[in-house]
Amino acid sequence: GVNDQSGNQITLHSAAGCRMPSGTGPMTGSEGSLDCEGNEGCGISATGTANSYGPSFNQNGGGFYAMERNNNFIKVWFWPRQGDVPSDVLNSAKTVDTDAWGTPVAFFPNTQCNLQQFFAAHNIIINLTLCE
Repeated sequence: GVNDQSGNQITLHSAAGCRMPSGTGPMTGSEGSLDCEGNEGCGISATGTANSYGPSFNQNGGGFYAMERNNNFIKVWFWPRQGDVPSDVLNSAKTVDTDAWGTPVAFFPNTQCNLQQFFAAHNIIINLTLCE
């Protein structure tokens, strides 16, 4: 997301040759671009969760994001802090059961994009920009 956007977008960025199919599967978000190449990437808008980013995210006290990635798919969930957060997430459990987390916001299957070929280890980047 950027600036005061109210809902987040989960996006994959890759080299040429990675696409997501339309109607990718069970997810609560809305698909955008299906071509994962380059700056725009293939994105899923977190529709229905306006408090997933920006001022509404801050006003709600934040939230929780979780990603599950394997060779078959990438799934991303979001729960607002004042929402129905799974107990294993809320209590920092040593093991989690993603099957009990409900439908993810974003679902990227390994059908038209070899996830193992196009994506390596992930890094978390936190950017806090403060202005006067």
